[in-house]
Amino acid sequence: VAPSAHRHHIARVVKPGLEGLLLEGLQVVLPGSGRIVCTQLDLLVSPGESVLVVGPSGCGKSSLLRALAGLWRQGGGCVHMPASVFFLPQKPFMPLGTLRGQLLFPARSGCEEGGSGADGDQ
Repeated sequence: VAPSAHRHHIARVVKPGLEGLLLEGLQVVLPGSGRIVCTQLDLLVSPGESVLVVGPSGCGKSSLLRALAGLWRQGGGCVHMPASVFFLPQKPFMPLGTLRGQLLFPARSGCEEGGSGADGDQ
């Protein structure tokens, strides 16, 4: 496990003019264990394009999707997305904390400090 992986967060950048999803140097680290499941991933998914993520159980497919959704932020790199992207999980995701924290998740810290919350620490 790279020591720097625990000090950095995945940056989520909303780009109003962007069409599609752009990943730059994405590194996903499992919270708690520090296991790196994805490193230096560069990918552009254009509108109408499909991507199939395959691999054995436990290899990090769901972890990658959680990172893209902003639920897990440990790691590095950048996720660029259009403003119109919305994440809707199969099962409800309710983090511990206040109702305000639930409604603002994952952008808790930045919103509480008067910022956009898109890149605040958790």
